[in-house]
Amino acid sequence: MRAKRWPTEVSREQFRTITGLQDFPEYLRGKLNRDGALLYYSNGAMSYKLKGVNARVSVIWNFEAPAGAGDTHFASYRGTRARVEVRQGKAEQYRPEVYVVANRAADKATVLAAVKRKIAGLQGTYPGFGFMPHPLFAWCPALSMVEVFATKTPGGNVGFSLFGFVPDE
Repeated sequence: MRAKRWPTEVSREQFRTITGLQDFPEYLRGKLNRDGALLYYSNGAMSYKLKGVNARVSVIWNFEAPAGAGDTHFASYRGTRARVEVRQGKAEQYRPEVYVVANRAADKATVLAAVKRKIAGLQGTYPGFGFMPHPLFAWCPALSMVEVFATKTPGGNVGFSLFGFVPDE
């Protein structure tokens, strides 16, 4: 079990943009570095065990995304037969998408059948929700043993549970 934190440096100009204040208030002056930037401890990473399951979390906050980019997000939840990944980056045009990836080639058919059952069960609540084989992974040699499925609602929303749908037999 470990944890660490590190700051994002916020300049006076950035602080002014965020708050509308012309300068840092007195109570923040002790938090400035030699260059006069505020050391804002908004970044961290920790690993821990929850009910016997290893978990790792990390968060990085930058003042703003690079030009032409948007907010990014990545989360991975590993099960015995598959992992569920939530990705929101350049490849996803900064919209969240959910990927279900078999851990081993031998589990691909079981995972695919489970995803199809789960998606079918969600149709009443989320009409139009579906999945498709991800075209980018067809040519990637490192991932040729697994099939990756992207899932999302027509509006691009993700976040409801897809966990626990592959039984341990």
